[in-house]
Amino acid sequence: MGLRVSIIGDRNSKYGDSSNGGVSSKVDELTIINIGGPFEATENAPAAMLVMGNIPNSVKIIPSAGYATERSAGPMMGGCYVTTSDSRFSDKLESMGMPRGMAVPLHDRWETWEQYRSLSI
Repeated sequence: MGLRVSIIGDRNSKYGDSSNGGVSSKVDELTIINIGGPFEATENAPAAMLVMGNIPNSVKIIPSAGYATERSAGPMMGGCYVTTSDSRFSDKLESMGMPRGMAVPLHDRWETWEQYRSLSI
């Protein structure tokens, strides 16, 4: 069981899918399974987790399964954020030392190492 949240951002802009086929290119919602809530993860709202980020004082959302198949660099930010007005989300953020009510980066982009090297500066 978990908390249903919305994915926000320009997911399929004129420049294409910035998530490289990540979960944000397929659905509009996620189910955050490490925050108590009444919802089961579904195909239209797959499981994800709110975790500490790679840099100090940051958090991120990562899909729980299924997006790393035959890709090895990631997950990384694909351009979308996750948010909800549900206070349980803000409570969890606050317990992690983050501001209440913030939108959290969604790290749902995976790349092959070849893609990663060719796209990195």
